[in-house]
Amino acid sequence: MLTLCNEDQVTTAKNILKSVQPMLISILPLSHKLRFKGLGHFHERILYASIEPDARLSKIVQILKFKFGKAGISLEGNRNVFVPHVTILKGTSKDFASHEHVQKKLTNVSTANHKLGEQSVQSLVLYSRFLPKDVDGTYHKISTVENSLKSLSSTLPKKLLQRVDHLFDSEKVCEDDRNELQELFQSGDAVKLDKGVTRLTELYSSSVNKMVVIMRGISGSGKTHLVENSVEACDYRDGYVYCSARQLFHKTGGSILDAAELNIAEAYCRSCFMDALATERFFVVVDGVHTKCWDYAVYKYLARAFGYVCRVLEIRVTDPEDIKVCLQNNTSGVQLEELLEAVQDWEDDPEATVIEPWFNKPDTLKHKAISLKQLLLAT
Repeated sequence: MLTLCNEDQVTTAKNILKSVQPMLISILPLSHKLRFKGLGHFHERILYASIEPDARLSKIVQILKFKFGKAGISLEGNRNVFVPHVTILKGTSKDFASHEHVQKKLTNVSTANHKLGEQSVQSLVLYSRFLPKDVDGTYHKISTVENSLKSLSSTLPKKLLQRVDHLFDSEKVCEDDRNELQELFQSGDAVKLDKGVTRLTELYSSSVNKMVVIMRGISGSGKTHLVENSVEACDYRDGYVYCSARQLFHKTGGSILDAAELNIAEAYCRSCFMDALATERFFVVVDGVHTKCWDYAVYKYLARAFGYVCRVLEIRVTDPEDIKVCLQNNTSGVQLEELLEAVQDWEDDPEATVIEPWFNKPDTLKHKAISLKQLLLAT
């Protein structure tokens, strides 16, 4: 539940929902089912079906709370512990209390703990409790974000079909598998598209000959400098692709100002990334701060679908003096308070390769370029 005080906050909430879409698709895909088991009630007024504990759903809830909190949107009134459920019926306490047989039945069904089925999460919806209800009696929808790969990119099914044709031509999938995948990717159905990605990942494992490298580190830590001076950037030419949300604004001469523009920049970065995967570029870099692991979850998800090995290279900065150097180095206009906030919010990735800032070893890149691939595969 959100408290949105004005239209600006409504717009902010809609932009946050849009920004969560890639995370929803990669963390809680349509192939993942929530399991309903048992019934419960809130204050003998609302009867609901319970959802079994689910780590993926909890992660999406964590992301939403974090993003809304950072945007200054009030979460007051929410329960400390999120209780995922599906409402079955509503009434008043008087309605339940005045009918002894209803109260007895309510107690019985609440303790039975029957399995009720399963369902995927198809969308995130922002409703208004104050605008007039829709004709069907439900709250009015303000914004909807679909859990669909096609919503992420309208050209993605075509790119996946290219991938299938390439695998078939190189005799890595048989004709029956190719036909099955083609049918799924051409269906236009979100569930079938998701099923096709899962099936494609199962059929063909990632190849070390194709690598995605995700760079993470606070602004000014030297991510871009390291990449630009790598063997891959200097020698690979057509096989190398660099993707960053900043590229869009460098082209226009502007800078990222708000959440809406940031969503556009991230979408541009994902588009460049998917183009690189579809054209079988063998070394693709995604550069960003990536404070949280969920910031790059969609890149790892797509990389697996296209048969890429995915590695995370983190430049870790925690020392106060190093943070000051990062402040001097960064060219994005990031202030010290923002750098400190990023360090405070930082989430460890146990699978990442962690190195110290390049400016602590200034002679490292003077004598020869570093191979990012060799650095990552050696650890």
